[in-house]
Amino acid sequence: MNTNAALLLVAISVLVRTDAFTRFVPVGKEITYDYHASVKLGTYEPAEFASLFILDGKLHMQDDGKSALMRFSDLTFKLYNGEINGENEKESLPLQLPEEAKTLLKPFRVVYNDDGKIKHLTIDSHDTKFARNVKKAVASILQLDMKEIKLDSKTPHAFETVETDIYGEGLVHYNIMPEENEITVQKMIDVLNSTHWYTYVGVMDEERFSMDKLPLSVDSQRKYTFSKDDHGWQLKRIETHGGISMNIMKGMSVSQQMSTIQRMQLLETIPIQTKISMGEEITEDLVFKLDPKPDTESLRDLSFGRSGMTMEQYQKIVLNILDDLVNYLDENQMTMENPNAKQGQAVNRLHNVMGQLDLATLEHIFASLEEKTDEHDKKKFIAFQEMIPLIGTRASTMLIRNVIRKQKVSEDMAISMLQKMPFYLRMRSDKLLTEVEDLMNLENASEHVRKVALLSFASLVSKVHAHDFHNHDAKNIELVDKYVLKIMNLLKSTEDYSLQYLYMNALHNIKFVSKHLEPYVKGEATQNHHVRFMAMCAAFAEIIEDEDRVFDIYWPILTDHSLHLELRVAAYVTIMAAKPSQGRLRDIYWLLRSEPCPDMYHLFYTHLTGTAHTTNPNVPEEMKVWAAQVLNTIHKPFRHPITSYYNMDYIDPKYGFGAITNAWFAATNSSKSMFIDFSTEFYGMTNTFKGLWLKIDGVDETIVNKSPKQHVNDDIQFLLRMLSTLKDQKDIHIEYGLLNHDKVIEINFFDHKNIDKLIDELVSLMENITKKSLHISYDMVTEIVLPNDLGFSTMVQYRIPRIRNNEISITDEKTDDMYMKHVNMKLQTVQHSALEMVTYNPVAGFWQGIHRLQMYDMVMPLDIKLAMSRTHHDIKITINRHNDLKKETMGIRTMSRTSVSATLGDKHNLLQQSSKTSEPFAEVTRGLKYKKTKIFFEHDCIHTGMKYQLAAFNSELPLSRRSVMALLDSVSQRSFKNARTAPGRFLLSVRNLLARLILVPRPESFGLIIKGEPSTVHPVDKIELSLRLLKSSHQLNQKMSTHASLSTKTKEDKIINKWDFDLVTEEDFAFDHRIFNLQYTRMQHDKENFRMCVDGKKEWKNKELIGQIKMTMGHTADDKTCVDTEGTVEIGIIGKQSDEQLKLIADHLTYKECLASHVYEPMMKNIRIPQHESVECIKKQTSIRHYDFDIKMNNVPRDRIMAMHVWIGYIKAMTLPYYSVEKTDKISEDKSARNIIVEYPILGKEININVLKDETTVKLIEAPTKYLQMFGFYPDSYHFSKKFMKHYHWGSTESCIIDEHELLNVENIKTEIHNGDWLQITHNNPAVISDHTLAIFIKKFEGPKHMGLKMVLDDQKLEIQPAGEEIHITLNEKPLELAKGGYHKEAMFGIGKLHDEHQTTILHVFKTGLYIAFDGEHVMLEKPKLFKSVIGMCFE
Repeated sequence: MNTNAALLLVAISVLVRTDAFTRFVPVGKEITYDYHASVKLGTYEPAEFASLFILDGKLHMQDDGKSALMRFSDLTFKLYNGEINGENEKESLPLQLPEEAKTLLKPFRVVYNDDGKIKHLTIDSHDTKFARNVKKAVASILQLDMKEIKLDSKTPHAFETVETDIYGEGLVHYNIMPEENEITVQKMIDVLNSTHWYTYVGVMDEERFSMDKLPLSVDSQRKYTFSKDDHGWQLKRIETHGGISMNIMKGMSVSQQMSTIQRMQLLETIPIQTKISMGEEITEDLVFKLDPKPDTESLRDLSFGRSGMTMEQYQKIVLNILDDLVNYLDENQMTMENPNAKQGQAVNRLHNVMGQLDLATLEHIFASLEEKTDEHDKKKFIAFQEMIPLIGTRASTMLIRNVIRKQKVSEDMAISMLQKMPFYLRMRSDKLLTEVEDLMNLENASEHVRKVALLSFASLVSKVHAHDFHNHDAKNIELVDKYVLKIMNLLKSTEDYSLQYLYMNALHNIKFVSKHLEPYVKGEATQNHHVRFMAMCAAFAEIIEDEDRVFDIYWPILTDHSLHLELRVAAYVTIMAAKPSQGRLRDIYWLLRSEPCPDMYHLFYTHLTGTAHTTNPNVPEEMKVWAAQVLNTIHKPFRHPITSYYNMDYIDPKYGFGAITNAWFAATNSSKSMFIDFSTEFYGMTNTFKGLWLKIDGVDETIVNKSPKQHVNDDIQFLLRMLSTLKDQKDIHIEYGLLNHDKVIEINFFDHKNIDKLIDELVSLMENITKKSLHISYDMVTEIVLPNDLGFSTMVQYRIPRIRNNEISITDEKTDDMYMKHVNMKLQTVQHSALEMVTYNPVAGFWQGIHRLQMYDMVMPLDIKLAMSRTHHDIKITINRHNDLKKETMGIRTMSRTSVSATLGDKHNLLQQSSKTSEPFAEVTRGLKYKKTKIFFEHDCIHTGMKYQLAAFNSELPLSRRSVMALLDSVSQRSFKNARTAPGRFLLSVRNLLARLILVPRPESFGLIIKGEPSTVHPVDKIELSLRLLKSSHQLNQKMSTHASLSTKTKEDKIINKWDFDLVTEEDFAFDHRIFNLQYTRMQHDKENFRMCVDGKKEWKNKELIGQIKMTMGHTADDKTCVDTEGTVEIGIIGKQSDEQLKLIADHLTYKECLASHVYEPMMKNIRIPQHESVECIKKQTSIRHYDFDIKMNNVPRDRIMAMHVWIGYIKAMTLPYYSVEKTDKISEDKSARNIIVEYPILGKEININVLKDETTVKLIEAPTKYLQMFGFYPDSYHFSKKFMKHYHWGSTESCIIDEHELLNVENIKTEIHNGDWLQITHNNPAVISDHTLAIFIKKFEGPKHMGLKMVLDDQKLEIQPAGEEIHITLNEKPLELAKGGYHKEAMFGIGKLHDEHQTTILHVFKTGLYIAFDGEHVMLEKPKLFKSVIGMCFE
């Protein structure tokens, strides 16, 4: 080829390349862009506020072959912090770059591939780190995949590709939109799937932390505009938009956003005149870099070294913050003022600053505080020690190791440091593990510290290497195995269970140990069930991630009925935690159907119940559905052993946070064990913050009976006697453990050799409780660091610290007759959380941020004395008052506030120079006129001498009492709570309310205070409450006398006010009658006494209840006389069976509770349960369901009637949907008379109430009794006493079926029954009936009804014997005739016949709580659980 042809080809190739636009800079040209960039951090609710940074200048680009040389010029910046209203921010003045930022002006080179993508860039070797990142960000914008972009195509097209830019490697979406002589290219980066983020999760198990569940969105999109002229395509304009948005609590709370904008507008294209020269070049990729500081090896330096702070300056700041913290705790915070945010955020500020310190500086601060003797400085020293393990740097970790080795801290503080340290670790380095490896075997430390140190080190191993196992990093897995094998060798070398127990728990903390423990789990390495159980616990956390392996190893254990119960329970828990597939769930179902062990069946059933109803989002929906389906196909357990599962949980319906409690119980005749964990739900992730287990094995159940308590106050002596008895239990085995965030932090083990140490533990516990204590920890701390489009480092963090500052003093005093205890305490909790999005702006050298502060303070002071008299059976409680606002104010204050910030330190005030209207911190608010203070409730209480207040302050929320009620209604909704009892649902509602108060989720500023403080209107120096209870029982009745007195006094014991209550009740055991007398006296200084007397009586006669109540009230000069000067109220009561009920019985219909049922009891056979003999059936048939109340009021003052109407109003409000008023023609002569008819329908749990008064009838139709039972509305029974029904519903009774097949004694040994012989089935039980003799017998007969029953009670003998199809009854060998529905009562028992075809006879032994139903084939016995000696099959 000749020279001319070669030149022609070169020219053509240049023209083609230029026209196709495969490079940003034309050959031999320099192009200049007008450059504009902005960073804005702020929010839009309740108003738009932001911290704003604007950068303007020029960007020059020169062609240099396959690379482009670039540099900035003429850079200026503007700052603004405050409300964005379209005017203020425009007034900002431009400022010149500070000297530290002028490295931005150094040129850099971008090296391209042939397709327009960037190969790498080169930077001046003297460039600062922040400048490198900014230039990487600019280069990332100047990157396009020109190989796929078809500029000459008239058809829109799109594609995806993978690119590396400032965010790391990630997926990029292109969209090309051609227009006439112009093409727009949209480029969208999938930032969430990029590779270069820094995430720190303290406290929470990182494996449970999921970026996918975070309410964090990150986006970056770029728009390129190409235009074509005579010279070809040119890139005229670039516009980029990047954003980071944090929207917590289902998007219903504050929204924090960062927006970045960059614009490049082409100014000119000219030939290169002066070549951009580079200095010494180094090669860099495009990825954002944030190097760790060398002195901490963990904490990322977001300022890129620009902060300029020395260690001495940091040290001074730390000491000042400690002062702030202590001062905040010492001040009265129960005021309607905004909390001091600077002091309140002391823990978070210390967390930031102490993370910058090197080991020498930390040691210097420690030494300087250690020498102080002032109380204020001592408290600072404790706070500093509490903060050290929360930092998580190498420096803080080494300091903990050093001060413990040198015994520079107390044992309690050493334990606290070791327990907290692993959960806050930032540095994941095997080098650090090597440096602190001596924690595995601390010398010169107490046994307790050594145990905790080993557990702590094991948790450190897990924290450092958790990611290695998930990433299958073989090299680092070997490093973990090094420590695992060390502990395994120790485990194998000892037979001492206390050491085995320790090593197993250490392995549990390392977690990655299941392959080593598999022989122990299978029983190949040991047959000791304690060791096997601990091995199963230690392997649990790792193995549940492999469902197949769990099934292979644990299914044989679950199905082996010969194994110890706790092993089978552990196997079941592990299998279910592995979230088995549908096929394996079916296997579990069929196993459940044929399970012969009542304990395991009860565990299955309770776990299914909890799973079906849980709100826990970690339980898969398909498992909840499966559990609900299975529950519909299996029977309820007829025995209720301790072995069970119980859960309570809730999810806030509006904001999505919640709490979860799980409890597992396993019990055999000789062992009891339990495990409970407490978790919170936030960010859509579960954090198990506490757990505990307790196991007691080898203890004789009769041990308590061998060590009877003589007096109520002999607790310590009783404990000592019991422990001395425990020494004789050679097989005794007691162990317990505490967990934090799924890691074991505390364990202990006792057997007969060291049981004495149990007392030492209890004494130590009491001593720790009564010490002044300051504890600091985090409920949550998460930090995510990522770059923005400008290459600035941005951190999103949510930190919820908790400070517990308690002062408790307990003193005792004893005499022969009196026992006195004095408790003086102050409990204080401070939780000032911060949700923050901050970015360090290295150009201006300042921090931009938006901060959401949620401030919660609780204080509870109490000075109380308790005195108990043994001879007089009374209790006296005295609350001492000092009328000191600072010391005695109690309550809760919560406050939320959002602000934007622009902080530049002390060196310069660039913010004010740029914008005179800006302040470093600006609260996000709609304005002062929108901030309201409203007192919902304020009352000076004469009874307690306290002033109570509920108020909102500095609040931008709409304020009304209705809003308070709406809050209470929201947190008490049942549909978002899972609890099996009303108290459980109440506790969940309280937890939900407290979470709302602590987190304050609404975006507006809001303050709320609930407090009590000493009243200046009714000052009181002492409050005394006296209680006395006297109980006397006679042969046939019981009398109880209760006296209560509440008085407020001066220091000289002069009575200011006094309230006396005297209540006397009397009832016979046959419940023929019940009498009560109540006298209430209110005495006020210099006023007449007010007395109210109430006399009432209820009698049962011929299946009817007749009652009367008379109440008198008035003022009198003495405290003995009942007067009626202020009116009387008389109430007559008649109760009977309803017409609906009588018709049902007359027509021989029956209730569903009386229908016979067939139940499969695996240990017995398919047996028929005689439901017609059950308590529920008899209660339905003998209940009194129609009540007529006749009320008359005489001379009752209007203010008393209005007070009653307040309570009536509450009832009306709760039952409003069922409430109606009808007009009647009836006109009563007595306008004050009322007639109330109450009727309980047969079906359902509703009530109908008609209130007849002059001309109107008020009706409640089918109102749910769940509201009305609290007011005493529930049916009586003419057969069962209220006392019996109370015990029945509380679950303190159980049922027994006794027939010729079901004659198992308490040891499950079969007893034979022979014709003609009476077999005693119950024996006298002093715990139930101490002053009577009782025995019950059965006898076998020939015929269809083949069983007889005999009861001997003292000198009375009752026999019930079959005669063909009939049943005959004799009492003391004399016939007792009873018709159907008939009933006969003696002093100690009642007997009757039901209206049924079975001729069921019912027998109720009043004083014992025994109920017997008998039909000639079965005996159904309902008995107290304390009544042990019964032959038969007993169940609940």
